[in-house]
Amino acid sequence: MLRATLFQVILFVVSGSGIQAQQLFERTYGSTGPDVGEAVAITPGGMVVVGSTFGLGGADQDVLVISLNADGEADWSVRTGGPGADVAFDVLRITSNELLVTEKHADGQGGFTNGYLELDGAGTIT
Repeated sequence: MLRATLFQVILFVVSGSGIQAQQLFERTYGSTGPDVGEAVAITPGGMVVVGSTFGLGGADQDVLVISLNADGEADWSVRTGGPGADVAFDVLRITSNELLVTEKHADGQGGFTNGYLELDGAGTIT
């Protein structure tokens, strides 16, 4: 079974002697289809990654939001979308318990419309 790697996290530490890179973890998230990570936001317990997936139960590309703890384990994930392509392309932590995810949706006429999702710290769309 093939799996697509959604992303790798690398922590950059600046010290007096220059920049050092340390890989925190490498994990596979998403589906067997082509998944894409677009943006990461740091949260009090880890991070949230947003992007898109083709293979988690939908016929078309859908928005994918994954919350990870500091060890890279998934706390929760949200997949949402309608007919046509849906892609999340940025995430902003509004408060310690609120996220704003920007997204675009295929409009059925060859273009896209922009939108956003508001999520609480448990991944519930509000």
